[in-house]
Amino acid sequence: MSMMIVAAPALAIYKCDTPGGMLYTDIPCAAKRVELPPPPAGSDPAAARRLAQDNRKQLAIIEKEEEHSLKERRRQKADQEKITTAVKKRCTLLGLEKKWSAEDAALSSHLVSEKSETLKRHARRKAERFDAECQTK
Repeated sequence: MSMMIVAAPALAIYKCDTPGGMLYTDIPCAAKRVELPPPPAGSDPAAARRLAQDNRKQLAIIEKEEEHSLKERRRQKADQEKITTAVKKRCTLLGLEKKWSAEDAALSSHLVSEKSETLKRHARRKAERFDAECQTK
């Protein structure tokens, strides 16, 4: 009696990170995917251990990259919040300068002098600076 051993073709295995946890499938993941190598032929324990060790190393690299990416996104968000806060503060100060200059110009409106014209010009310029830096079109 003769026996014939036929090796089944190796299929690709994809590891998908889903909200419900890790999912292993033979079809590509929708987002980022990692193709795992085919399982070792036969039942070679040493090869299986090497494959498991390689897979752990690959997983550690991917997790480190994901952690770095998350830290970078958090840093960018914090930087953007700092910029937004600084712009709001600057616009608030420019708005106050505009208001104060307008008040000074209004108080001097009954005077016809070089000083009142200077105050009006300063008020107009501060209003223009405020509009240029803080008003959205």
